[in-house]
Amino acid sequence: MEKFQQTAIIGVGLMGGSLAKALQKHGLSKSIIGWDLNKSSLQIARDKGIIDRAATNIKDAITSSDLIIIAIPTAAITDMLNKINPHVSPRAIIMDLGSTKGKIVKAAKNIFTDHPQPCFIGGHPIAGSEKSGVKYSKADLFTDAPFVLTPLPATPETQLNRIKSLVTALGAQCWVLKPQEHDRFLAWISHLPQLAATTLMKTIAEQKNADEALKLAGSGLKDTTRIAASSSAIWQDIIFTNQENITAILQDYIAELKNLQDIIKNSQVEEFSQLMEEAARSRRNLKNFESDR
Repeated sequence: MEKFQQTAIIGVGLMGGSLAKALQKHGLSKSIIGWDLNKSSLQIARDKGIIDRAATNIKDAITSSDLIIIAIPTAAITDMLNKINPHVSPRAIIMDLGSTKGKIVKAAKNIFTDHPQPCFIGGHPIAGSEKSGVKYSKADLFTDAPFVLTPLPATPETQLNRIKSLVTALGAQCWVLKPQEHDRFLAWISHLPQLAATTLMKTIAEQKNADEALKLAGSGLKDTTRIAASSSAIWQDIIFTNQENITAILQDYIAELKNLQDIIKNSQVEEFSQLMEEAARSRRNLKNFESDR
């Protein structure tokens, strides 16, 4: 694919740093400029060669960039789109990496009305870590991971195709979804698992003698609750920008837990076996997990 001349990474943390590394690894941008409120993160990125140059301000970062990546907390993205709007080059493509898309895409549609053509494409690489910060960034973070794009309705096909080619060149699996569809699906496959792991860990930790019991924990509990160690600040942004979908799936999950409680309380062995078999069958059918069967 055609290289971008200059890519601006706004937010040089785990995701922004990993994307910068991936762009370098695959030769997708001639230069990469970074900006971050956290000057320590910016310095680390510069010292380690993750970015070619550290911008002094947002305008400096984006004015001459033909690809602008917004990799900051989800709740702050709309404000950032407003800040960069006056300085964006007419030829630039803007993409965010926020974990929810509905509110962001709606805002972008209203913000970039003065541009001759829509220059925004929502993006969400479904990859990451319970750790955060540029020091944990890695070039292969997106390899084989789904990477969802949510373009504006009027986004030119040429722009969308260029970003699709970029995503594919990163080694990711490119998906194009409507923002509302993305948010509904992610509530099921990402947000609910995070809340389930968090609640499970909290429930166990609050039991009497939990400290002693946890010394006996094996891989089952450790694997199931790994993401409970995730950043609360990051997840607060995600959860409260997708409340409706998350509330709905939590209601279904609570109903399933209540049903399980009743099955066990009433010694319904056959129903328990059926529930386990249905769940196991669904787990085996997950294509993303074929390799660990």
